[in-house]
Amino acid sequence: MNIWRMAGTPVPTVGVREETVSEMRNIPLLFTVLFGVLAIVCACLLLFFAWKKRKNGKGSVRMVLLALLLVAALGACQKEEENYTKTGESEPQYEDSEIPGDGFASGDDLQHDEPGGTAAATPTPGTSGRTFVVALDAGHGGAYPGSQYDGRTEKDENWKLVQKIKAYLEANYPNVTVVLTREGDEGLSDDLAEDLRLRVEKAKNAGADALLSIHFNASENHTQYGSMICVSKQENVREQSRLLANSILAELEALGLKNNGPYERSSTDTVDENGVPVDYYAINRHGANMDLVALIVENCYMDHETDIPFMSTDDALDALAKADAEGLMAYLNALPEEGSD
Repeated sequence: MNIWRMAGTPVPTVGVREETVSEMRNIPLLFTVLFGVLAIVCACLLLFFAWKKRKNGKGSVRMVLLALLLVAALGACQKEEENYTKTGESEPQYEDSEIPGDGFASGDDLQHDEPGGTAAATPTPGTSGRTFVVALDAGHGGAYPGSQYDGRTEKDENWKLVQKIKAYLEANYPNVTVVLTREGDEGLSDDLAEDLRLRVEKAKNAGADALLSIHFNASENHTQYGSMICVSKQENVREQSRLLANSILAELEALGLKNNGPYERSSTDTVDENGVPVDYYAINRHGANMDLVALIVENCYMDHETDIPFMSTDDALDALAKADAEGLMAYLNALPEEGSD
């Protein structure tokens, strides 16, 4: 990588200062001027003596010829100076990887022709050139309706939004494979605890890089509003979970939703082998147990007048889908590639 390009600084001429180059260019010019002056003086003297000896034809002719030779030599010297300037031998010379322009292109950044003259392939626009697997979970479903308010049922709104997120990712990120944890209005088990575990397990078995469980929130007194994302507090996934959560929350906040931040909650009745309370929410807990970043995305409150406009129309749901998807992809594209330091 070209460190000068990274710093936004023009690549310097190696071993020769700019001032030195100018000084070197002035040396032959000085000699030319001095020689020209001397030649002109000598030619004038010869012509003068030729005029004085006009009675002697031979002598005067020789002096005139010598004066003409001096003038011709002066002309040849000037021509050589022009050639010197045109060849630019004293100008800074750049390597192919240091082409002057808006910056200096590093060899790492340039596309080169493959053998046979075929241009090197470039990543599809909108992708990083890497492939990812994303699991989307439409929260609740089947016998589990979730929150209900003003004629809306959460499980149906979750399903609508998941379909839009899936469509957005597939349209804009061909390097992403989307896996759904449920198909249609159905659960994975009649037992709620098993249903939640199976959702995470399906994502893990699909090789998902992350699992987003998509939800809409509600509060008992209908006074809460804004976006919140439930994350695991387990050390093996906590940092990455918070990075992903903040990336999505930033996109939702840009829409105008209040950012309530990542949210961790500990169980009050279940502890791990060390006596430490585990995650309260099953999606977070099972994700941590399977070394999978699994979040519960509470996009907004479906029971508060401030948030309802963010989910009440098809266009509003499109905007939420884009925010969730772009926040997810910003996180995934920032992950270090396998094998990198």
